[in-house]
Amino acid sequence: MSGEQGKTPRALKLLGGIRNVGSLTISDDTFGPLRVEGLLDQLPTFSKLTHLEVDTKVYYNFRAVIVFLQRLPTLECLVFSEGIGPCMPSDEVDWTLEPVPQCFKSCLKRFSIKNFHGGEPELLFLKFILKNALVLERMKVFILHYLSEDLKKREEFSDQLQMLPRGSASCDVVLL
Repeated sequence: MSGEQGKTPRALKLLGGIRNVGSLTISDDTFGPLRVEGLLDQLPTFSKLTHLEVDTKVYYNFRAVIVFLQRLPTLECLVFSEGIGPCMPSDEVDWTLEPVPQCFKSCLKRFSIKNFHGGEPELLFLKFILKNALVLERMKVFILHYLSEDLKKREEFSDQLQMLPRGSASCDVVLL
């Protein structure tokens, strides 16, 4: 096979072979081929994975990321190192994801997102995380450099984040 279809079985085989790791960084090179219809259902469960870094803009692979999160029952730390991306229209995303990944309900303690633009889709996603991560202790939001210099915009983002409802009353939200 060629193209994306040729990569897909290898991606699934690779993920199956490393399903017992404790920490993992995953990129578009892995998520991209998994977008082929039906293959997300074949993802293995990573029962020992406690730290995940998603090294791709989430909006390219939103559905794959969420399905993957549903296969991580012991995840404690989730990092989106490339952010979500400002281009995803909020009406194209189902922010009432069902089922909510089990790790959100029981063990996700730390969440970080970098390259935060402050757009509506990103705020909706953070709202989803805060509402559903019931044991979340800390959320770090790293805003883009050019936005961090705009004190008014930074304060606006901070106020919006602090006002979002939380499933964990003790969650500390930090805007960096």
